Amino acid sequence: MLQEDVSVLLQVDASEGNKIQNHFSVPFAILKYCPTSRGLVNIGLAEPEKESHVALDSYRCQLFLQPAGRLEGQYGPSSTCIAWKEQVHLSSEVRSLLQCPSADSSFLPLQVTTLATPDRLAFISSQREDDWDPAYVIHLHPAVTLRNLLPYSFRYLLEGSAEFHELREGSTADILNARIGGEIMEVVLVKYQGRNWSSRIRIAQDMQEFFPVCFTCDSDEKLTVDLSVHVTRPHGRLTLAVFSPYWIINKTSRVLQYRAEDVSVKHASDFRDVILFSFKKKNIFSKNKLQLCVSTSSWSDGFSLDTVGSYGCVRCPANTMDYLVGVSIQMSSFNVTKIVTMSPFFTLVNKSSYELEVGEVQTEEGSVNGKWHYISSSECIPLWPELVTGKLCVRVVGSDSNSKSFFFNKQDNGTLLGMGQYGGVVVDVNISDNSTVISFTDYYDGAAPALVVNHTPWVTITYRQSGSTESRVLKPGQAQRFAWDNPAGVRKLSWNCLEHSSGELDLVKDECGQFAYDGLSQVHWVSFLDGRQRVLLFTEDVAVVTKARQAEELEQFQQEVNVSLQNLGLSLINNDNRQEIAYVGITSSGVVWEMRPKNRWKSFNQRNIRLLEKAYQKHMSGGTPEPGWVKLETNLEVNFGKVPMVMRQPFSSNIRRNFLSGIQVEFKQSPHQRSLRAQLHWLQVDNQLTGAMFPIVFHPVPPPKSIALDSEPKPFMDVSIITRFNEHSQVMQFNLLGNTVGGAAGMVLVSRESVWVKDWLPSPMDKEYQQKKDERELNRPPKDFGERVWPREAWDLQDLKEYHLQLSSVLGPPVGVVMRLKHPGAKKEGAAGFFKGIGKGLVGVVARPTGGIVDMASSTFHGIQRVAESTEEVTKLRPVRLIREDGIIRPYDQEDAKGYDLFQRSEIKQLEGEIFREHCLYPGHKKTNIIVTNRRVMCVKEIEFVGHFNKEWECLFEHFSRPPHVEGGDLNIYCKELNKLKIQKRDGQEPMRVLHLKYPATAQKLCEAIEQAQSAQRQHRMVKQKSQRFLRLGDKR
Repeated sequence: MLQEDVSVLLQVDASEGNKIQNHFSVPFAILKYCPTSRGLVNIGLAEPEKESHVALDSYRCQLFLQPAGRLEGQYGPSSTCIAWKEQVHLSSEVRSLLQCPSADSSFLPLQVTTLATPDRLAFISSQREDDWDPAYVIHLHPAVTLRNLLPYSFRYLLEGSAEFHELREGSTADILNARIGGEIMEVVLVKYQGRNWSSRIRIAQDMQEFFPVCFTCDSDEKLTVDLSVHVTRPHGRLTLAVFSPYWIINKTSRVLQYRAEDVSVKHASDFRDVILFSFKKKNIFSKNKLQLCVSTSSWSDGFSLDTVGSYGCVRCPANTMDYLVGVSIQMSSFNVTKIVTMSPFFTLVNKSSYELEVGEVQTEEGSVNGKWHYISSSECIPLWPELVTGKLCVRVVGSDSNSKSFFFNKQDNGTLLGMGQYGGVVVDVNISDNSTVISFTDYYDGAAPALVVNHTPWVTITYRQSGSTESRVLKPGQAQRFAWDNPAGVRKLSWNCLEHSSGELDLVKDECGQFAYDGLSQVHWVSFLDGRQRVLLFTEDVAVVTKARQAEELEQFQQEVNVSLQNLGLSLINNDNRQEIAYVGITSSGVVWEMRPKNRWKSFNQRNIRLLEKAYQKHMSGGTPEPGWVKLETNLEVNFGKVPMVMRQPFSSNIRRNFLSGIQVEFKQSPHQRSLRAQLHWLQVDNQLTGAMFPIVFHPVPPPKSIALDSEPKPFMDVSIITRFNEHSQVMQFNLLGNTVGGAAGMVLVSRESVWVKDWLPSPMDKEYQQKKDERELNRPPKDFGERVWPREAWDLQDLKEYHLQLSSVLGPPVGVVMRLKHPGAKKEGAAGFFKGIGKGLVGVVARPTGGIVDMASSTFHGIQRVAESTEEVTKLRPVRLIREDGIIRPYDQEDAKGYDLFQRSEIKQLEGEIFREHCLYPGHKKTNIIVTNRRVMCVKEIEFVGHFNKEWECLFEHFSRPPHVEGGDLNIYCKELNKLKIQKRDGQEPMRVLHLKYPATAQKLCEAIEQAQSAQRQHRMVKQKSQRFLRLGDKR
């Protein structure tokens, strides 16, 4: 019987073929053509803004559309079918236009624009198959969409249609019958300024992106309103957005007029709707200026309406006063209209429980000009100042006495005004670019400028406002609240104690002092904040003063949160090609030794840390007696045997072995301050793409070892913010501790005669620095071979000097280079080992144009530079992640990543579609690995000196004579073509290669990887073969 491979379909998971997405506001019935009945059959309904599916049995049928829902019966099926499979191989996007004829032949047909785009199938794309039948998403779009971006509704009528349709403000409508062939659409703006305005728009393909539209109304006067239309074409459909370039809102309660060139618009005071304003220029986005008139004032200077987010004040001069109008300009959410708000610059707000009257102060004595502005409780009214004094006073309705005058054009964060029998009110003046708000609130505890307390047993204090003649006397043991006698005067408090002392305070900051009283005692005074109240305290008790000054600093924290993360990594992966792009890692430090001389732990410097760690490791290995004291090179004496470990020289302290976390966050909060400290030890960004020019994109650059040895280990970033605040105030004080990223990490700013930013450049060598270094070497008298051969006086011979300089510039100082070459170093560390101990001079030799003398890989050259500069190599945090063929992101596996990285770095020519599977070390063979892919098994060896890889042998799966076999720690591979493997075959023995892998688990893992790869390869071949029917035994006979 003939045996053949047969493809069998085991399971069907998909029930849909193509998808139809309806972007109309009406549903559509999906019809298919049935060849047997020669008619159309309904197979589904496409709801608005939803996705419907086409069953697999209708996948290759001709599909038609018919409007449904409220349009059912008004239109017939489309005259043509949806086109996509006829042009699928010509373009990735297939467009077509369908027409559904109207039931009434006098009306236009309904237009449907279709766009077919390929459906993204994750499984097919992961298998990299191109011979599957395509699956498409068919989008249904109206030919024209109309948007109303006005604060008013309008009606529209398309040429050839039956009736008007209303489109409310901010809404969108589909123009179902538009053919985009030059038809006219009439638009009527409804009830704008009490009138209806009409205009016409011609719909065509050649419409500009922005064009103006003039609306007129039926009246004796020739009134017009200029609007604009924004034309866009998303997804192939035409969208017309009707908008106004400017909306103007009047909040002044005054009649406003706007003027710009030939445009003049009047804005009534009681008209709360929006004015639609537009300039007459052809380009609506060109720079234009507007003039403003308030009531009977003159026109203001021109100001621009184009600066979005700006605020300002416009002055309109009048006969007896100037009108100040605040102007704010904001961009609308749809980004084509600017909203301009006109508001009074001065506003009165009454937040108190009294009915108040506010008047302008006419003279310095405080007389009012006779005009009082009534403000009821919780009311806000505009203020149009008529005087230039800039002062106001306030009184309670029905009262004959008024408060002291205060400035309303200067910032004031709260001033207590005396109101006679009614107590007092607090006035706040808040000034911004486009407004000044004057608020009145009731008195509250702490509203007084100061509380003066006399805590002395016999001292009498006199105090007053600076510049005032009214003084107050404060006897021992008394306390009084102090208010400004003249809020518009100098706001300072003056005090004196008879002939002993005097002072002046501004009451806005903490202060303290002292003076002698009668030669026997000292009187201390302190100004501090108690809640919202400023307190001025006089006392002889030093402890009271100290406690008052340190009330905030010594308070206990109520909340304390510590968050510590040892390591944190972020892997960026491209799902499309199943490849890791980058890895961002925040890692902790190495071992850090700390001491505790007082109440907190403090790190040793780097030199002592290395010595302590070396001594500790020796102690743990049994190299020192236990217990016992160990003296280090830096004269430290420590004892590792005690618990806790201690140090007695140079001073006595506990010590510990610790490390710095990758991320450390401390948060503390008390009633009056909040503390936040954040530390980030090491931040590194690795480029995980194969063959990247800069494998490490970002990493901190530590200072040179000569400097770092004497400094403590510091995190890459250390920020501490202490916020002091008052529970009754929104004004906070910030104290920032810590420096920039470079400073916090201990970067060296003066090394290499370069600013510290250059140390962050990803380039392996600074060309500008190298050029300057070459110039310095050429201009400096030599101190090497040439100077020892010829005396200094011989340099007068210019030819000899030039000869020596040329020799030095090409080869550098030749003496010392040859003497320090170490062949064992080269054998141990490759080409970079040649140059250990030479110093930085040789880096200049290699970096010059004669670098071909050391013709090596770029990585070897970097190693030379690194060794010569005595710096540590910064390596990748981890190998690139391995993502299997199915595209599933699994937890990171270190061994798989190492093998995949080895497979990528080996640069061995890969077979078509070859994918890494497994790897392991080859015991008994130095720097040799066995790699298993989906196509073969191969042995790869790294060449030490040049860092390249060599393929020792390989076995393709198609050459296997039988499956591999495991015997103990050995893996047997049976391959037909062993001649290429250079293995002698005994007579009668099956060709076989034995891999001695030492461990049975390793051999079994490799064997399973080979079997899985072979099975996947067979399934892959069967999927690509066409299905075959089973052959009956009778047919073979």
